[in-house]
Amino acid sequence: YYAWDNEPYTSVSGSEKDDRLLDICAATKASGIVIYTLAVEAPTSSNNLLRSCATSPSHHFDVHRFDIGTAFGAIITSINHLRLTQ
Repeated sequence: YYAWDNEPYTSVSGSEKDDRLLDICAATKASGIVIYTLAVEAPTSSNNLLRSCATSPSHHFDVHRFDIGTAFGAIITSINHLRLTQ
């Protein structure tokens, strides 16, 4: 038996979580990995955070309602183009 709700835990603020995410994104980009982000009907602050995480502004998609297919299509086209040029 494990009473997870009775165990000690550490609370982390939203801004600390955002900082950790940006650190992970920076390390990932520094290793040469391309990051695409999709903000699906996200609040402005979350959209901005994801835009900062993406490899470049063109790797970020602010998706509203039914635009998700268009966003994924653009990502697929970009990946296919990258594969053909390398």
